[in-house]
Amino acid sequence: MLRHQLKAKCLIGKLSNACLRSLSSNIQQSPFGPLPAAPTDLLSDFIAHDWAKCGDRTFIHEGITNSSLNYEDLANRTANFAASVADEVSPAGSGRTTATVFSPNHVDYLPLVAGFLRAGGIVSPANPLYTEYELRGQIEKSKSTILIAHPAMLETAMKAVKGTDIKKVIVLGDSDCGVVGAVPFDSLAGSHANPIMSTPDYVKSAVSPADLALLPFSSGTTGLPKGTMLSHQNITINLQQFEAPEGKYMSPNSTLISPLPMFHIYGFTASLLHTAKKSNTLVTMANFDLPRFCELVREFKPERAHLVPPIILGIAKHPIIDNYDFSSLKMVISAAAPLGAEVEAGVRERLNIGCKQAWGMSELSPVGTVTPDDNLKSGSGTIGPVVSGSEGKIVDLETGEALPPGESNTGELCIRGPQVMMGYLDEPEKTRECLTSDGWLHTGDIAYVDEDGYYFIVDRLKELIKYKGFQVAPAELEAVINTNPKVADCAVIPVEDAQGGEVPRAYAVKSGDIDDDELLAYVEERVSPHKKLRGGVVWVDEIPKSAAGKILRRVVIDMDRSKN
Repeated sequence: MLRHQLKAKCLIGKLSNACLRSLSSNIQQSPFGPLPAAPTDLLSDFIAHDWAKCGDRTFIHEGITNSSLNYEDLANRTANFAASVADEVSPAGSGRTTATVFSPNHVDYLPLVAGFLRAGGIVSPANPLYTEYELRGQIEKSKSTILIAHPAMLETAMKAVKGTDIKKVIVLGDSDCGVVGAVPFDSLAGSHANPIMSTPDYVKSAVSPADLALLPFSSGTTGLPKGTMLSHQNITINLQQFEAPEGKYMSPNSTLISPLPMFHIYGFTASLLHTAKKSNTLVTMANFDLPRFCELVREFKPERAHLVPPIILGIAKHPIIDNYDFSSLKMVISAAAPLGAEVEAGVRERLNIGCKQAWGMSELSPVGTVTPDDNLKSGSGTIGPVVSGSEGKIVDLETGEALPPGESNTGELCIRGPQVMMGYLDEPEKTRECLTSDGWLHTGDIAYVDEDGYYFIVDRLKELIKYKGFQVAPAELEAVINTNPKVADCAVIPVEDAQGGEVPRAYAVKSGDIDDDELLAYVEERVSPHKKLRGGVVWVDEIPKSAAGKILRRVVIDMDRSKN
């Protein structure tokens, strides 16, 4: 949903303090130049504009299975899938259809997403590591009636759909999966009598660029995962915003390596969609393996890499790196979790390549800030300035007033721009908690801004735990723990971890005979691996709560740290 089309007043690379504070003495605008006119295409057409010209140029190579897809096949499979599901995904009548996609990185991830959007549908990407319990929750919250699953996830998927509104299951691949009624994706994406080569008029008449396209689930600043409503235009504009700092470094024949999961908004928008829009080549991995990653760098010679801090830490310190040639890489872009300045510097020094940070969140489609290649800060640690057409400010946690630049003036980072989400699905109160009536998104990150408009994240106001870039919502884990009849109450907090950044630890009250191992196993059976209680369990007599019954998480964190 397009809310604000703001024009930046600074030339790229020439930041002016007066310019940065042109609307208010303490509001920063982007140095990356004004946005082009807002796209009027739906997302599927916007990214596919040049595919027909690319022929047999490789669009994607998945490095674990060594499977590839060229641009001609990408265009055809997208069009054929759209035509095959058009009758079921009608945007008229009873309403638009939502599909949950349950798959690791796969060469057909974009054809299935773009095809479904082209037919007028809505896509909700799910973490392929989800348990039956977690997947069912997303299916129900998203109101999905179609599930698209990878064969390796099919057992979990079929358990999850029981009792839901799922009417059709589509399985990636071409073989009979053995599940009655499940349809192979290849049978829908293969040849078709009348493929929809572009979004048909009947869809365009019912679906506008301001309508819902993508429904990733995010914990936002607090609480349980919520359906983050992103319109076609939220994402197409965000692709334009990412293009300003990144596009000039990518030629038509450029290659990007990104093992980031495609269900995650960073990997989805910045890696998958931006590569497709640029008609570049994406090298990815269904699951990350450092030696294989090194081999792929050697084989495909990518110029840029989209990574997360745990992988960058390995590149900075692991001895295996010395056995490979990384000279093709010019820049590593880190996001999804904070990266220490010392790790950033370690990569630069070890491999003589650039390393910088960007920042965002699902609610921003996701890109909010990017550090420009040609204006890296000495010592770094910065997430850069806001992207084109956006404004940023640091607000005082007590007064809500915008603070001036300076390391001592820390507060909550707020962003306003046309990439800000439409809101949370069926969660108007949660939407109002983080999104103001005049368009400012409260991000939950504590930061400061310097005189050049570069932001530095120092802490998190929000309760969200970040383990290796993955979101872990304390409230979600607490809900799981509290289903155990031997637990009377609990609170989950973040604990610092050298490898993962943060891990969850449970403070729990017993109501029966239970020990650490039993509770750890109970949780592990019900959650994805990144949500396991790697921080352990601490048994207490009671959980500190406010008069209204809300967990006083900061008190629990202070209790925990006082013991260490």
